[in-house]
Amino acid sequence: AAANCNIGIIYYFQGNYSGAIEYYNLAQKEMLELGDKTGVANSYNNTGIIYLKKGEYPLALEYFFKALKIREECGDKNGMAAAYNNIGRIYEKSGDNAKAKEQQFKALKINEQEDDPGSMATTLGSLGSIFSKEGDFKKSLEFYLRALEIREKTGDRHAIASTNGNIGVIYHEQKNYSNALAHYQRTLEIMNEIGNKDGV
Repeated sequence: AAANCNIGIIYYFQGNYSGAIEYYNLAQKEMLELGDKTGVANSYNNTGIIYLKKGEYPLALEYFFKALKIREECGDKNGMAAAYNNIGRIYEKSGDNAKAKEQQFKALKINEQEDDPGSMATTLGSLGSIFSKEGDFKKSLEFYLRALEIREKTGDRHAIASTNGNIGVIYHEQKNYSNALAHYQRTLEIMNEIGNKDGV
């Protein structure tokens, strides 16, 4: 089962999504027979991510909800939060901001209870994105700034750069050009330092 799952992951990173799904499905069958609930949930999550990447949102939701059900049965709080976050991303991409926020706030509650700073920053960033799409830039900024504070503490340079970029966009929307420029410059500095030309 692990071998099939690993082959699926390799295909995923190569961009061969159909191959990845084929091997994830094989892994899921084997893990179900072995009673490996955590492995099945992880594989469902991976399959959901592929369908998310392909823009096949109903299928992505189906797999994320399957993963969530198992996480709930196992009492896996962090896994539940990750599932809520993924489900929220689908709703956001589908334009259902109300459902997206509902899922992200569920994730945030668990992130806070479990003291999981990395996941909390991801959830806060997701909420910042949703509020930005709704035009509530004040609320969006609040969530992005909270995310940045955590990112600075955990030292995830790529995420720090990305969050600074998002904050720059919000300040730009608010016509606060000096703050926007400062955050754009910070993003550029970090991207140059870590050698990520794609983000520049």
